[in-house]
Amino acid sequence: MNLDDFKSNWQNQKSPAELRTAQTNELVEKMKSFDQNLTRQNWWMSIAFAVTTVFLTGFFFYFKDFGMAFYGTIVGVIVLMALSIWLFWKRKILSTQQDFSQESRQFLEGRIAQLEYNKKITRIYMPIYAIVLTTLIMIYIGEVGQLMERKYQLMAYGITLTYIVLIMIYGMRKQYRKDRETIDPMLEELQEMKKNWGE
Repeated sequence: MNLDDFKSNWQNQKSPAELRTAQTNELVEKMKSFDQNLTRQNWWMSIAFAVTTVFLTGFFFYFKDFGMAFYGTIVGVIVLMALSIWLFWKRKILSTQQDFSQESRQFLEGRIAQLEYNKKITRIYMPIYAIVLTTLIMIYIGEVGQLMERKYQLMAYGITLTYIVLIMIYGMRKQYRKDRETIDPMLEELQEMKKNWGE
């Protein structure tokens, strides 16, 4: 079942036709827009991570005099990006798992699960991602910083850590706000529809 089929089925349920039509039209448009934005975000992230992976892989061939910690951080960042791509694309996969054989109630449940998964990504995975990435970068700077004077090494730590923390705080706060403005209202509407289904 796709969004248009769900819209048609929901409108055929017993309730005031005008109210149900307006409600479903607005909600379906919100979900379509949400899916489009999700796909666009995922592609940009995938391209950016792919370019970064190629760049980091080159370090293995260019820098040959560092210890295992240096190469371990590179592998760790690549694995972290690969995990992120998988988790973020799973958000989109969840929205396409519903098919034409499903009942509308199942479609509702699938959409609710997708939106709740998106919120978990923001509230659980993103903070973990930020902490792990920061740790890996600090280890990396520690290895590279051995070639610097102590004061420059401390400067590198301070500037990098400040930059990462500010970016992460800004990014997560922005995503929390976006969730409140887009995901939360859709979740409430879908849960209300599920509650009233068949009435």
